[in-house]
Amino acid sequence: MKVKVLSLLVPALLVAGAANAAEVYNKDATN
Repeated sequence: MKVKVLSLLVPALLVAGAANAAEVYNKDATN
């Protein structure tokens, strides 16, 4: 059970982190 939750949570965190980093990068690039 816990392994299944982690296997779903880890990719979700990675995607969220990548999207957040891209947003920050785009904000810095435009200003």
